[in-house]
Amino acid sequence: EFLLGAGSGHCAVVDAGFVRRRDLGLELPGPALAPVMANEAWAEIYDRLATLVREHRTTLIFVNTRRLAERLGLRPDEWLLTFQSRFGRAEWLRPYTEPSLRELAASGVRSVEVICPGFVADCLETLEEIAIEGRRAFLEAGGREFRYLGCLNESPEFIGALASIARQHLSGWPTGAAPAAPLTPTPAQAR
Repeated sequence: EFLLGAGSGHCAVVDAGFVRRRDLGLELPGPALAPVMANEAWAEIYDRLATLVREHRTTLIFVNTRRLAERLGLRPDEWLLTFQSRFGRAEWLRPYTEPSLRELAASGVRSVEVICPGFVADCLETLEEIAIEGRRAFLEAGGREFRYLGCLNESPEFIGALASIARQHLSGWPTGAAPAAPLTPTPAQAR
């Protein structure tokens, strides 16, 4: 369904072509992973990604972005992958988003559509750095139209698909019933 769309019929691999040896691995950063991590931890992660890129080894960031562009029918010269997260003086993955947007506008590109495919929900950092600051940078450099394409967020289609995937992977596992009580405590319960 992802490749063809819902109800589009059968999909088959006609020619697998060149098959590249897969070198899959899981790497964990030195600092312990936590729900909220300091930017110093991300610097280590981005340094490792930069090393993989220099070694011409593929990472999921690049694969997912390329696949999205292919699914949208975009030619390689019609899209650009940039990186937004920069903090402090440390070097991060390049090209950086804001300077890239300025360069595009200065080179005569009048309209851009920007998406952050690494996220399923918009976060304040992304909205500030991309939807606000990126927009300002592009328009100030001569661009005419900047469209930020928001993430899936709480869209009913996404939540339905996520629930379907969860049900598929939980089949056979005891899941229990949904709680009968509301998730938000009443004023009496909160006391």
